[in-house]
Order: sequence, then structure tokens, then C-alpha cells
Amino acid sequence: MQKFRFLVILDFEATCEEGVKWRNEIIEFPSVILDTQTMTRVAEFQQYVKPKRNPQLTKFCTDLTGIQQEWVDKAKHIEEVLDEYDQWLKGNGLFEPTIPGRLQTNAPASLSKSQKRLRSLYSPSDQTELFAFVTCGDWDLQQMLVNQAKDDHLVLKGYFSGWVN
Repeated sequence: MQKFRFLVILDFEATCEEGVKWRNEIIEFPSVILDTQTMTRVAEFQQYVKPKRNPQLTKFCTDLTGIQQEWVDKAKHIEEVLDEYDQWLKGNGLFEPTIPGRLQTNAPASLSKSQKRLRSLYSPSDQTELFAFVTCGDWDLQQMLVNQAKDDHLVLKGYFSGWVN
């Protein structure tokens, strides 16, 4: 029996430069919803994201990702894309209501300072997720999105705090 009715496969692309350490920014936010009962594709989401700190893509980044400068120039900023993504998830029936007035926190009784700091990036949910994110490693949701949320002072939806890789 599957624990999750749906899997949401997610794989960000981000700004980059060969041999240079810098804070990456998400430039592509794609996902596919898979129904685990029928093993069929339910829906796709794909948005380019306009970077703020490094708005000009490097040649290395374009060659690596295939993403063109004009695509990100016309794109929305991460805040708007996150809002649209949330609406897309909801519109595809990936949540069910929980008991009214009760927030889902799933927080253990005692957390370290770093765990508390990380939890402050996420808003509690008043709905039960019927899905799990699937990523290729921890980079997408443990590093990339968290770092961008810190840099841009964003509060992420609680469902971004867990995934399968």
C-alpha cells in the first residue's frame, strides 16, 4: 500500500558559474504530479523564474541548463511563482482539509537552535498533504529553496520541508 496518493517530482535549475562560489537562485521551477494508484501523469508545472541577485545568466549556466536569458527576463520573481505553484497543487487535489482550527505542525517536543531556525522558514499547514515530493538528492529542497527563502525573506509552505530522494 502506498503511503502517498501522489508523488510530485521536482527538479530546480539555478543560476551558476563554473569554478565560482556564489549564492544560486532558482531560474526554473518544474514539477510533474504522478498518481501512485494509476501510475499516470496528472499534471505538469513549469515556470521560469527571474533572478534578482544575478539577473544576467552566465554562458556556463545557459550551456548547462539550456535556459535562455530572454526566458528569465520575461519570467516572474520567485514569490509569484511560489504562489502559483501552491494554487497549482491545490487545484490538482493534492490536499484534504484537516480538523478546522487545528494546524499541522508535526514538530517534535525538543528542537535544537538550528532546527528551530530552519522551522521558522516554514508556515504550518491547515491541510493534510496527499503527496510527497521526489527529488534527485537533497539539493533542491534542503539547500536551494531554503537558501533562497533566507536570502529573499520568504516563508515557505510547510509541505516543502519533506521529500523523498
